[in-house]
Amino acid sequence: MSLATELNSVIGPKTRRAFLQAMGATGVALLGRRAWNTALPESRRQSLAQAGKSITLLEDGGFQGSAWGWQFTDGARVADPARHPGRRSVQVQTESGDYARFLVLGPEIGKTYTLSGWMKTEGIVQQEEAAGAYFTASQFEFQGRPTEFTVDGKQLPEKRFGNYTGTSDWRRFSQSFICLPGTTWFEVVVGIYRASGKAWFTDLAFVEGAVPA
Repeated sequence: MSLATELNSVIGPKTRRAFLQAMGATGVALLGRRAWNTALPESRRQSLAQAGKSITLLEDGGFQGSAWGWQFTDGARVADPARHPGRRSVQVQTESGDYARFLVLGPEIGKTYTLSGWMKTEGIVQQEEAAGAYFTASQFEFQGRPTEFTVDGKQLPEKRFGNYTGTSDWRRFSQSFICLPGTTWFEVVVGIYRASGKAWFTDLAFVEGAVPA
């Protein structure tokens, strides 16, 4: 049984926000399966800093294993094409938009986190402005409400980065995010938004600090 089928059997075919609210309300303990990762404990953070190393908070960002914890819409899947032999990538093939996501729980308020990876595109055609192959790390409160709002209380549109179109070989990307007050988890997403075509993503990492892994 696929993850999507299991989710529908538990919470029904709800909207994305309703799904996130359900996960937040249960402490993201849905199905008893590990579909997330958590921020590093202080002792581990200090030892890594002393060694001059960083560790990704994403599970299997090179997709060498079973992509445990990653969630995929219908047009996204793990595929063989990748930058390095023995590794795989997330392939997104869509007519209007699909994505893969991973939840990172327990980020530290005020701390900077950086998402990085590699992306390849083929025949991406926009259906509206600021659409295309993208990556982001959205922030959510415990009950599933996006953390980012305008000063008058209206919700801001999701911030998507890259928005690449056309065809290109592998390119490096990175973007840093400051964890906002009230944030309980980051939703790391790679995919295609309001566009058709193909995109591949691999060697994904989400680390503490402003320096990409």
